[in-house]
Amino acid sequence: SPVTDIAILPPEADNWSKHGLIRQPFHTEPWYVFELWQGISQNGSSCDYISENILQEAGIKKGELQYGPMTYRTLVLADIQSIEPETAKAVLKFVAKGGKLISIGSIVSRSSSMTGASNDSEIPGIIEKLKKYKDRVHFVEAPAEGTDQRRAGQ
Repeated sequence: SPVTDIAILPPEADNWSKHGLIRQPFHTEPWYVFELWQGISQNGSSCDYISENILQEAGIKKGELQYGPMTYRTLVLADIQSIEPETAKAVLKFVAKGGKLISIGSIVSRSSSMTGASNDSEIPGIIEKLKKYKDRVHFVEAPAEGTDQRRAGQ
């Protein structure tokens, strides 16, 4: 199966909760999310944008997310504050089995579920477990607005 090194999860749930059905924010918030591929490509890797559904359904084997014919070794969470508990569990399982995680900007802190209160308590515990994998989990600042993503990391 083809290996695409990196899977990027944009903050869809956060944008839905903030803006509703308005389409524009999905392409512009955070400002850099749909420019990330350029820097990744310029530095010799490939990437795909994925959804929480894909994360929940993906198989995990030897540190790789496997979904259909695609395989990912690194997962990027792009300024995500809220996530479904099942997605958070899938992220933890991926990292526990050897996968790499990069969290840019905001750190997941709550559930995106409509029944959030009971689920919100679960999310911080999962994040704390993720932080124990210091060799594979990295929390980084979001790039300053206007940073040229094609040159990031050079």
